[in-house]
This record gives sequence, C-alpha cells and structure tokens, in this order.
Amino acid sequence: QALLPSLEIDGEIITQSTAQIEFIEETFDGPSLFPDNPIQCARSRAFSQGIACDIHPVIGPKLQRKFQAEHGFSKTDVLAWYQYWMHHGFEALEELLRRREVQTPFCYDDKPTVADIYLVPQLFNARRVGVDLSAYPLILEIDERCRALPAFDNAMPQNQPDYPGPSRWRISFALVPGSAAGERTKYRLLRGARSIPHSSGKSNEERPRCQFITKRRIMLA
Repeated sequence: QALLPSLEIDGEIITQSTAQIEFIEETFDGPSLFPDNPIQCARSRAFSQGIACDIHPVIGPKLQRKFQAEHGFSKTDVLAWYQYWMHHGFEALEELLRRREVQTPFCYDDKPTVADIYLVPQLFNARRVGVDLSAYPLILEIDERCRALPAFDNAMPQNQPDYPGPSRWRISFALVPGSAAGERTKYRLLRGARSIPHSSGKSNEERPRCQFITKRRIMLA
C-alpha cells in the first residue's frame, strides 16, 4: 500500500495502525494496550476508531491532493476543509470523554490505552496546521498527561535521532528466535532496543518477546 506507519518483521510488512496495534497486543509482553474492563475496552476501541475512521480518512493527504488537482482547491480551501473536519471530530471525542462515568486520568483507564495512542498523534496534526483546541479541555488534559510520559515524548517525530523535519518514516523491528532448550520458541531481546508493553492472560513462557532494532521509537515503546 505504500502507506505509513508500517511495521517490518523479518521482511514481512504489516500496514494499518489498528492491525499493528492488535499485533503488538497479541505478541508483546507488558501492560495491555486495552482496559481490562470489557465496557471500557469497547469504549476505548470505539474512541480510537472515531479517529481512525471518522477524522483521518477525510483529511488525509491523498484527498487533499485530489481536491487541489481536480477540483481547484487552493491551499486556503484545503486548510479550511482540514480544520472543519478536525473540529467536527474533536467535538464528538470531547463529548464522549465528558460522558464517562468515571473521569479517569487517561481516556478510559488509569493508564494509556489504544484511545490515547490514537488521540495524541491527531492533536500533533491539529497543532501543525493551527487548529484552535481551546474548546476541548478534557482532550487537552489527557494529551498533556500522555506527553508527560517518556514513552510518548520519545515517540514524537521531532525527538527521533534522524528527524530532518516533516517527512515520511517507517518503524522497523525484527523477531529473533531464542534458543532455550525444551521450551516453545521464544524471542531474545535485541541490542539497543526497547520492549513494547503487553499483557494478557498468557504467561511470559507462552508469549514471544521482541524489540526494535531501529533508531526510531513509537508511542507503544
């Protein structure tokens, strides 16, 4: 698809953010990327899909280029379109957060989950084009709390060691089988890399572990 972000695992490429997050959830050790409570888990998923399915598709660069090339949109027209749909989406997200029975420090849990992982990059995009976010206090509180965490801060584009400015980049890591005799296949840790959080009902002995070999980091690290 030639889309970003992409995950590369032993020469295999996984595209689409939701598929990547589910792969990480099912593969890596550490805290889960989803709330334990089934209702809160469903709401966290729905919140993230509100961004992935309702906001992002209508403001993506492919659509912007088509408007300019085939419909005569100026850069001002494209920016107005972008900001309109940003506000349309953020109004819905703010209302979802307002309706929470418990005002948790992160979207739907006491720790960041998939909802927060989708939210922070969208706010980065909004600030990049000058969207006024003052009408969304709950969103801003959660965003500030997330960005105070090293994992989120380290994942920001401007904090990558090879960041040249706005550009395309791919996240790459490899799985390397371990060699423990008598046990099912495991994955040994790679040098200079950081593991991704994960937890589920399975024990560590039942789960592979892997880390990044790239210099780049992601929000899940």
